[in-house]
Amino acid sequence: VFRLGRCWLRIAYGDRMRYYNSLLALRVLTVFLALLVAKDYRLLVRCLLSLWASIYHAFYSPQSSNMSTIRSFSWDDVDLLSPPAFNDSILEALRLNELLARPQYKCDKSTRIGSEHFGFLICYDDNFVSANATIGTAVLLTGDIFEDPSFLRSLNPRRWVLFIPEKYAGLDQLGDVDVEVNYLMRLQYAEDWSINDIINDVAKRQFDSVFLSFYSPWIGGSLEIGGFNQMLEAPKLVAKLLPFLNTNQLQLLVKIEKKNGPNIILEWYRLIYRLFFEFNFALLGAESDGNCGRMLNKCTYRLSFVHFERYASEPPVFGFGSPVEERNRLIRYLKNIDKFLTCIDLNSDHSELPILCKETVSGKNNCSIIYLRYRSLTSLDGLSAFSDCELFYFSPLVDASLDSSIHTFHYGISPKANESILVPGERYGVQWKLLTFSEIIQKTARQHIDALLLDLDGGEWSILEAILSSPHELKKIQQISMRLRLWIGEENENYRRFYYQLLRLSDWGFKKLHFRAENHSTYYILFAKETI
Repeated sequence: VFRLGRCWLRIAYGDRMRYYNSLLALRVLTVFLALLVAKDYRLLVRCLLSLWASIYHAFYSPQSSNMSTIRSFSWDDVDLLSPPAFNDSILEALRLNELLARPQYKCDKSTRIGSEHFGFLICYDDNFVSANATIGTAVLLTGDIFEDPSFLRSLNPRRWVLFIPEKYAGLDQLGDVDVEVNYLMRLQYAEDWSINDIINDVAKRQFDSVFLSFYSPWIGGSLEIGGFNQMLEAPKLVAKLLPFLNTNQLQLLVKIEKKNGPNIILEWYRLIYRLFFEFNFALLGAESDGNCGRMLNKCTYRLSFVHFERYASEPPVFGFGSPVEERNRLIRYLKNIDKFLTCIDLNSDHSELPILCKETVSGKNNCSIIYLRYRSLTSLDGLSAFSDCELFYFSPLVDASLDSSIHTFHYGISPKANESILVPGERYGVQWKLLTFSEIIQKTARQHIDALLLDLDGGEWSILEAILSSPHELKKIQQISMRLRLWIGEENENYRRFYYQLLRLSDWGFKKLHFRAENHSTYYILFAKETI
């Protein structure tokens, strides 16, 4: 203890001496500068004026730039499934890295296979592997005979299907495993991947994992003499193969060089979007080697994906993933309606009520509507618009003066799909009982619901997941109309979650039929099935 105490005292004393020496040096420097200023203050004034002129010119004068012109665009013109080009290599690189930094699927049993500098992630959750947590049939497609084969040994599937050049170095290291070899005979001499032959071999077959690397040292032809740039062609070859590929997991090797960098980055960026929204592949993880920062040059990414059936953890990040971008994506999605039916708002005279199309309920026999509301009704006249239908009104704030023909229930809706809960109400000592979505449907005793109206004053975002997790009840509903609250300053992750929840309604046949914006934080949206 004594020795430790002395050591501590010695360190403290040394630090104090260094502190005193620094103060002394600063004071000496201050005195020296003061003497220089006193000697020739006019020179100092001229230097300060010159510095100010340079700063003013830099900020307020037009300057030429060697950077590419960044195209401006309106959000109304943005294709959310094929993001616009930035035409700038630095911005394209930053956007790609932001996308790859956010996994889109949470795997409980993920394992890294391969070597330190050449590895991928494999998910061993029950959805993605065969019996006994093993990989059944795996595919390797590569044009590099010297590629690191360590991940082949690590994966250890029951069967390999290989598309490789002759003399592939890793072939002898597979061990005692069933192997189907398909040689890429035209790759070395004709720079031809024979992609149509590969498609014919993999189509209508099911695989557990597929590794794709459309790069080869034999391909280096110049575009000017009839060759092709394999950096640009690689994402196009993957895109051509994807519609015929049935696999639980997918691993991609991505290479980017400075030449044609923005175009190569954009091709891969858009392909990753297509992988998610068109082919249901969610990013599990990404690794990189080389110069993969703001200026991508000789950069290699190793991307791992899993195929999801119903939904992933979250959608791809939009742009740089900022709250402003994620909010604008959500609003752009809401505004882009699917015009499959003319809609005249039944509640046009009562703007505080959710949208409902007159054409879908007027004159309909045995029409039924469920209305969930967490706000007090300012006027009962609005409910008269639903007089042609049987109305089931759920609200913890239900008004006793409601017409006796309206079925009223003093309940809210639970954010948990399988559990009713009690929560504090608006007033002290008052509790609200929140029923599950299935219990609410059961209260109506109806097998067919023409419309579900949600006006939960921001609470809709907490219960959408429970509704989406109730497939049996969703099949009974023909329309879902919501009054949405989008609070200013919401977290980017929440905007992303809101967007994905609404997007998933399309899995149950719902399309956006009508949209109305009340202000910057309140929006009305109507989803309906085409069979209404």
